[in-house]
Amino acid sequence: MRVGIVGSGKMGGEIASLATVRGHYVVWALGSAENRAGSGLTPDRLQAADVVFEFTGSEEHTSELQSPCNLV
Repeated sequence: MRVGIVGSGKMGGEIASLATVRGHYVVWALGSAENRAGSGLTPDRLQAADVVFEFTGSEEHTSELQSPCNLV
């Protein structure tokens, strides 16, 4: 499975490690510097992932996740 991760802190890093160990491929991971005001969540980037894990604070903008991918 192709995994995208929003939030590169402890939880995002742990998900990336577990995904890799279990044979999944982390196609991208965004920290706050790469995703200011949700700017890193482009349609192309979102379409590259089968699933996106989001680990950000309430101040982060992740409304872009509502469109071209399925939220679980």
